[in-house]
Amino acid sequence: MGNWIEETFEVLWNWFTKTMVQSIASVDVLLAIFPLILFVASRILSAINSQYLKRLEEEEIKIIQKQIEEQDKQIQEIIVERVTLIQKNKELQRDIKARKEENARLKSKLQAHVLEKCAREISIRLGVGVD
Repeated sequence: MGNWIEETFEVLWNWFTKTMVQSIASVDVLLAIFPLILFVASRILSAINSQYLKRLEEEEIKIIQKQIEEQDKQIQEIIVERVTLIQKNKELQRDIKARKEENARLKSKLQAHVLEKCAREISIRLGVGVD
């Protein structure tokens, strides 16, 4: 049984030392290609940043377009409201003009009626017959 434990330990020791040697070699290789790794990483991060900024700009453009559409809608509503008010104003001006004309006509008619009554009253008092 002791032989089995020694063999397992030897295998584990060999694996550990081999891994350490490879790690040291890997560190040398890593140090040698580190600038390349940094360059590639910076390019990847730059591309990610560019995509993020592009997406952010697209979202901002959508927000601005939505705001413009809302403002256009408000402007159209204001225009419709103003046109409606202008039409109502014109209708009211026509109504006022018609009422003024009607008032002038009624005033003339009233004046004629008052003059006629005054003329009758005067002729009655003077004793002159008026038909």
